[in-house]
Amino acid sequence: MPHLAETVVRTRFDGRFAMHDRASDTTLVVGTPRSAPDVWRDYIDGAYRSYVARGVVTALEFERVRDGAGTSMFCAAVASNGDVVGGLRVQGPYLYADESHAVEEWAGQPDQGRLVDAIESRLSEGLVEVKSAYVDMDAPHGKAVAGLLARNALITMNTTESRYVMATAADYVLGRWRSGGGLVDESIEPTPYPDSRYLTRVMFWDRYTLAEFAQPIIWAQMRAEFAGLGIHDMFGLNTEAVA
Repeated sequence: MPHLAETVVRTRFDGRFAMHDRASDTTLVVGTPRSAPDVWRDYIDGAYRSYVARGVVTALEFERVRDGAGTSMFCAAVASNGDVVGGLRVQGPYLYADESHAVEEWAGQPDQGRLVDAIESRLSEGLVEVKSAYVDMDAPHGKAVAGLLARNALITMNTTESRYVMATAADYVLGRWRSGGGLVDESIEPTPYPDSRYLTRVMFWDRYTLAEFAQPIIWAQMRAEFAGLGIHDMFGLNTEAVA
C-alpha cells in the first residue's frame, strides 16, 4: 500500500494576494480557483492554448483539472490589459506518493521506485507539486514572466504550509527553476515524457536550503516578493525583504 503521511493536514488556504512585478509589467495573482475564479479560468484556458501550440496537450490533462478541484493554489501573471500571460498551479500537500502524476510519468522506467521513495521521504513534512506551468508565447516580456514564475517556491511553501515543493519538466525549464533554489534529483534517471522528444526530470525545493541553493540575487527577489504579498512566514526563517 502507498505510504500515508499521517501528520500532514490538507491546506485550507482560500485567500487571494496580488503584487506588481516591474520587470514583466504584470500583476502576480496568488489565489485558489474559488477565491479568484475569473483569473483561474483565464489561466487554465491559457495553459490549454499553450500546451496545444507546443504539441504536449496530453500532459495538461485539461478535462481533469479545469474545474480546479484538485488545485490547492495557483499563481497567474496578469498583464495591464487584463490578459493572463503565464502561470502555474499547485497540487497537495500529498498524503500518498501516487497522488503525484510523476509516478505515472515514470511508468515502465527502471527508476520509478527511486522516484516513489524520494516522494515518500518528504510526505511527512509537507510536499506539494507545481503543475501546468506556462508562459504565453506572445507575452511582450515573456522571459521576465518566466523568471517571476521560477521564483514561486517560497510563496508556495508558506501558502500550502509545506516544507517541500516538487516539479517535473524538461531540462530547459528546470535550468531556469534552479535559480530559485530547486535541485534536480540526479539519482533518478529522466523519463521520455510526454513523448520521446523530451527527457523529463524531477526537481525538489526544500525550505531549509532555499537560501543556500538559490542564486543570491534571485533569493533577494524572492524575499522581496514574499514580503510584498504579505504572506505569513510559517517557518520563522529570515524572509524579510532586503534593501
